[in-house]
Amino acid sequence: MKKSHWWRNLLIFTGTLFLLAVIGGFTWAARILSDQIIHPQRLPVTISPADMGMTTWETVTLTTADGLHLAGWFIPAENASPAPTILFLHGLGGNRQSLLAQAALLHQYGYAALLLDLRGHGESEGDFTTLGYLELQDVQAAMDLLLTRPDVNPEQIALIGESMGAATAIRAAARIPQVQAVVAQAAFARVEDVMTDAVQRRFGLPPFPLIPLGFWLAEHDTGVPIQEVRPVDDIAQIAPRPVLLLHGTRDQTVDPVNSQALYEAALEPGELVYFANAQHGGLLEADPALWESQVVSFLERYVKGKKCCV
Repeated sequence: MKKSHWWRNLLIFTGTLFLLAVIGGFTWAARILSDQIIHPQRLPVTISPADMGMTTWETVTLTTADGLHLAGWFIPAENASPAPTILFLHGLGGNRQSLLAQAALLHQYGYAALLLDLRGHGESEGDFTTLGYLELQDVQAAMDLLLTRPDVNPEQIALIGESMGAATAIRAAARIPQVQAVVAQAAFARVEDVMTDAVQRRFGLPPFPLIPLGFWLAEHDTGVPIQEVRPVDDIAQIAPRPVLLLHGTRDQTVDPVNSQALYEAALEPGELVYFANAQHGGLLEADPALWESQVVSFLERYVKGKKCCV
């Protein structure tokens, strides 16, 4: 073999190995990204409403349209029946205890609560999550339960969500007219924007081709187009029902610009409140007085103001 041919073959071989390594590296990173999206860590439920001072509550099981059994708690209001009621939706990797402190605070103001383990979380069935796509069925199952309970005022039902739960709440309210108001905490506007930001920050890699490949893998595993989860395209459909957007200014998981984009896309009545120096989630813990004043005022105006059974 001529020496020039030997070098050419070596370069081709080396280049092929390099290309395969690059493709393998991107595929490995995309698989990690996909698994973090659709297979979050399933945390156990370790406390109950009794730990927050609520003595009357019940464990409920819901069945979604696609046949999953979901676990939850229903906490009735103490001094009103039928009562204004809040459905709480936790974020990715959380469970129904994640927003229990918020439910306990609002319980003092006369609100009943339904706290749900979304599919693939806590004690609910489901092998994966879809960041708000199939979770619409979870919300619909919860609403179906609430609308059958005589201790729930059907004209006074609101959603409070955090992160993925906030995005799900926005998407659900746009499709379920019985939802009277939404409180969205640390919501993302477009799922692809959040994933792009995470890729650049966590892997230090360019979004292309990692993001398209990651979504392809996630959608291959789940069978649904997760990339279509875009609450910014849904939020205007909630009007004339109100939306309250809350976001921490130091949120490094979902940039605060997401809530700004949602606020700009929403129609009246819409409100946006920033929590100075707060990070992702835990807004009540970050500033209890601000959270209580903003959320209670919002619900008093737009939920308790609705009359029963009109």
